[in-house]
Amino acid sequence: MQSASSRYWTLDFAHRLTIPSLTSRVEETFDTATQRMERSIAFLADNGGPDMDPEVIILSNHLLAAESITIDAMKLRTAMVARECRMIGANKQLLARLQREMDGLVAEASQSSAAASIRYEQAESNGRIILVIAIIGIVGTLLVTGFSSVRRSTA
Repeated sequence: MQSASSRYWTLDFAHRLTIPSLTSRVEETFDTATQRMERSIAFLADNGGPDMDPEVIILSNHLLAAESITIDAMKLRTAMVARECRMIGANKQLLARLQREMDGLVAEASQSSAAASIRYEQAESNGRIILVIAIIGIVGTLLVTGFSSVRRSTA
């Protein structure tokens, strides 16, 4: 449950950083929290007593240092996400343009293929006609030759 809560707060925080009017409030909240942590660490250092482990102050100071860079990290992350969104939008436009060009090329290839198919059918038809003419010519030549030889033999 704590993980879901921390994710919610992180998303809420990142969202607030994208809205300029809320950014100053977020920074003020972080500054206030940082000041409270500094005072609490100073209080622990002064009033911790002999039972307090000395590592607590060291770890608290490390935590405070980490918290101080959190807002900067979130700002950088928010800027990075904004750049990523712009890149995704640009890529969508590029992809749409590429898709239109590909559709045009496919249509052109389909038309060329259809035209080539028609030309092939015409060439095939012309080839048949030429073959028929050649056969008629050969048969005619044979008939003329046969008729001539029959005429010579009767004469």
